[in-house]
Amino acid sequence: MVRVTDYAARRKEILRAVIELYLETAHPVSSEMLLERYRFDLSSASIRNVLKELEEKDYLTHPHTSAGRIPTDRGYRFYVDDLMRQVELSQGEKKILGDFFSFYFKNRDDIFSSASRILSQLTHYAGITSYEKNNEIYYCGFRYLLEQPEFSRLEEARSIFRAMEEDRLLDILHKQMGGAIEVLIGNESHCVEMTNCSLIVCECKNRYGDAAKIALLGPRRMAYHRVIPMMSYMADLIEGEVL
Repeated sequence: MVRVTDYAARRKEILRAVIELYLETAHPVSSEMLLERYRFDLSSASIRNVLKELEEKDYLTHPHTSAGRIPTDRGYRFYVDDLMRQVELSQGEKKILGDFFSFYFKNRDDIFSSASRILSQLTHYAGITSYEKNNEIYYCGFRYLLEQPEFSRLEEARSIFRAMEEDRLLDILHKQMGGAIEVLIGNESHCVEMTNCSLIVCECKNRYGDAAKIALLGPRRMAYHRVIPMMSYMADLIEGEVL
């Protein structure tokens, strides 16, 4: 049972629970679902009041066809910046990545496009590599986007491919980054075709001094807690800080 006495902390825990349950199920989250999964020490009515307040503050919204709530861009941003608990990569995941990179370093293949490809395969999001010297961009794994319920409608998929064809994604990746890993959620990309997407970008250099930006593109309902540490570990591998 989840016992939270401080009201502000309670509100954060409920918001975290809504977002994590929505990330897992892709279904709007109701107070009954929260009680069933997390067993909050609150009544259903009390949880509904908190959900209503979070919606009024623009952390949550609800589809017209459902009484449940889903996160807004602001809700996701607060989750990524303040609420998210990053997971530790398993030894198995580290071994997969380590063996993969050892092979590509040994064979001097393009480490950057190889990195985006293995990350795409592990996460089932689309992988992107932007080369800073020659303004090239490499895509892989876009078939995974079509598996996501957010992109089941043809028009949603078309908008993403339109952003690719018109170099919108390249323009986004060329913008100045604020840190080693940057997360762009929905409208934060300032690209209308990317409204329903999130983009996680990592800037890194290999041991020969070559630089590129590697990104994963998926729905706003991305597994941020898993993808961010995986990309961070990948950057360390490319830069030779592990292995």
